[in-house]
Amino acid sequence: MSPRTSSKTREAILSAASRLIQNKGITQLTLEAVADKANVSKGG
Repeated sequence: MSPRTSSKTREAILSAASRLIQNKGITQLTLEAVADKANVSKGG
């Protein structure tokens, strides 16, 4: 993954996590929800 792509992916993940926390609260934050909202795979 190029630095430009990884930077955009990182930003998408952080933005998605932030939106989910604001909308649903920290206790509802899951890896699956963040990955879905950021349009990335969980990996693994």
